Amino acid sequence: MADDMSPTQWELVGACVGIVAFAGLMSGLTLGLMSVSPLDLQLKLRVGTRREQRHARRIEPLVKRPHLLLVTLLLWNAAAMEALPLVLDQLVGKVAAVVLSISAVLLFGEIIPQAICSRYGMSVGAYAAPLVYALLALSSFIAWPLAKLLDVCLGGHEALMYKKRELRALVDIHETQQDGSMGPLNAEEARAMRGALHVSERTVVDVMTPLANVFSLPIDRPLDRATVDVLVARGHSRVPLHEPGDSTALRSMLVVKMLLLREPGDERPARD
Repeated sequence: MADDMSPTQWELVGACVGIVAFAGLMSGLTLGLMSVSPLDLQLKLRVGTRREQRHARRIEPLVKRPHLLLVTLLLWNAAAMEALPLVLDQLVGKVAAVVLSISAVLLFGEIIPQAICSRYGMSVGAYAAPLVYALLALSSFIAWPLAKLLDVCLGGHEALMYKKRELRALVDIHETQQDGSMGPLNAEEARAMRGALHVSERTVVDVMTPLANVFSLPIDRPLDRATVDVLVARGHSRVPLHEPGDSTALRSMLVVKMLLLREPGDERPARD
């Protein structure tokens, strides 16, 4: 049957293949590029590999104008889908043209491209950026007014910034995976990050120790070997000194590291 096809028919077959491929690319780019947020781009530009940074720089101007990008891609995708049945109609009957058109568009124009671009959207978008810029220029007389209308009606896309509670949730997620395995953050790192995120919300009352629980020494206690052993066991860098017999009457503060300057056998009282 292939030998009976005329050059014109082969051209129509090639046109069908090209239209389906073009429609698939537009569909994939719609999903891939529209799912890239400004925050994703900033992360790739700052901490991504050289390849990821190069791709992010290529698509950054496109992603910054999401409505114009969306209208352009959908416009050309719709044009391709409308053109496919018209070309197929010249090769097969009308019913067969509709069936083949729906099947080709669904499989090769939607499912496969979107499956690929949902995972590699930034890379595909970077390589297809020159084509997208050309399509933007060709359809600007239609796409630009529609995009401006969307900007007016829906507003611009603001860069996503996580709230502190969301950042804390991200830390929790990265500490422990869904399957219970250890994440990229260990327990100490996660605890330190959560503490830093809580700093601005804490007051003195939240971190103070009740006076009844404060470890202190009488101000006249000699700093003998037994006292030094107690200080080492406690591990405090500073110890309050109180009046003898009244632990609530704090008078001074002992800086434990200053004990390193003592002469051996020096058992002066803590006040000295």
